[in-house]
Amino acid sequence: TGDWMYNKFNDDIAWAAISCVRAYLLTGNKVYLEKSKDQFDKMYARAFTNKYGGGLNWFETKTSKNACIQGPAMVASCYLAEATGDKTYYDKAIALYSWSKIYLFDTSTGKVNDNINLDKKTGLVRTGTWSSTYNQGTFLGAAVMLYKYTEEANYLQDAERIASYTKDNMYKGKTMNNEDGGNDLPGFKGIFARYARMYTMETKKTDLVGWMLLNANVAYNNRNSLDLIHTKWATKTPEGKPKSAFGSSTAVSLIMNTLPFKELIKN
Repeated sequence: TGDWMYNKFNDDIAWAAISCVRAYLLTGNKVYLEKSKDQFDKMYARAFTNKYGGGLNWFETKTSKNACIQGPAMVASCYLAEATGDKTYYDKAIALYSWSKIYLFDTSTGKVNDNINLDKKTGLVRTGTWSSTYNQGTFLGAAVMLYKYTEEANYLQDAERIASYTKDNMYKGKTMNNEDGGNDLPGFKGIFARYARMYTMETKKTDLVGWMLLNANVAYNNRNSLDLIHTKWATKTPEGKPKSAFGSSTAVSLIMNTLPFKELIKN
């Protein structure tokens, strides 16, 4: 209830919009859809600027344009298009995707860079090259959703490269055992797991299946005596309560989004 625009983090609004529109798609309750549409539209209106040629601002008083807002905004746009039948939401997603390919997303490798910002010392636009499972995941989801809508092969190729870069370059095909610092990082891998499932289900490609099963098995075997699993999946979870619920949510997402892969691929 209420208006969310007091929150200056535009990515938070995008995630809340995703939650509401997905709730509508699951329940048919139009209250969720109306809330998602209203708040997403307000966020998009304030976040979009022509600075750097387009894209959305991450935070209202900062100048950076980050992958952490472009990705969920693209996903939210696709869900809203599906839920409302309003194709202009797909247009928004396509425009953000095209802009991101220029400034944030390296389509030749599948690497999603973190942000662009103005370097105050040089006056030049600087790229923050750090990559995270959050951004790899949301861009993977956006590529899959836009491929499903347009049937254009370039989106599928992008999705394949994002998946490959995450598995092979970021983790060398081994267990994801990082992103445990601070309040936000520990929950990122759960985002990737959701869109890894979407990629597998929608494309019927199996290139992530074995790797996700590896991660799920290792994470489960490193649970503590309370059956809790923290975000460093290749590390034994300490006894007692983990550092954060968000950090433990990643394993829940991983296992829920991995276990049915083999049977679902057959279908």
